[in-house]
Amino acid sequence: MSEKRPPGTPPGVVKNPKGINQFTGTEQRGKSLGFRLPIGLDTEFRQAIKDRGITATIAIREAIKLWLENLDED
Repeated sequence: MSEKRPPGTPPGVVKNPKGINQFTGTEQRGKSLGFRLPIGLDTEFRQAIKDRGITATIAIREAIKLWLENLDED
């Protein structure tokens, strides 16, 4: 997890040297989306993303893409 810049640190100092969760190349930073999951579903979701080694953002993005692709089939 990245640390907050301490007072007096010059602007532009990056506390995320590995670039974890940073957007690359053609990707653009998007808008935030917040929602609540039932506790049981949240537990299953967190275990599933942990087992696959992906972030929640990646999983939710893939789920939304699939949902949007299947809208035409309804």
